[in-house]
Amino acid sequence: MAGTHLVVPQEGIAAVGNIYTRRDRRGRGLAGRVTAAVVAELLRRGVPTVALNVAQTNATARRVYERVGFVHEGTLRHGLFRAGAFHDVHRMAILRDEWAATKEPAG
Repeated sequence: MAGTHLVVPQEGIAAVGNIYTRRDRRGRGLAGRVTAAVVAELLRRGVPTVALNVAQTNATARRVYERVGFVHEGTLRHGLFRAGAFHDVHRMAILRDEWAATKEPAG
C-alpha cells in the first residue's frame, strides 16, 4: 500500500507516505513497485519533485527508496515522535530528470 500525504502541483512538490507491506508479503519487491507506480503517476501529472520522510532506524525502507531512485537530502533531528520518544527522520526526494535518467534504456 502506498499513497500521498500531499500534492501541490503549483508549488512543484508531492510527498509520498503510508507505504506498507504486510509482513507475510515482504521480500517480494512489492513496496518498491508500488512506490515506483505512485512516483511515476505524480511525475506524469507534472509534479517535478517527489519527497518522503523515513525513520532513520528503518534501513529496509531506506534501501527500497534508494532502489526506486530517491536520494537522501538531509536529516530532520527529532522529526518523528513515536512510542513516547523522538526519532530522527531522513528526508529523501527524487526529481523528474533523475527519474527519467533511471528509466532510459541502456545503450
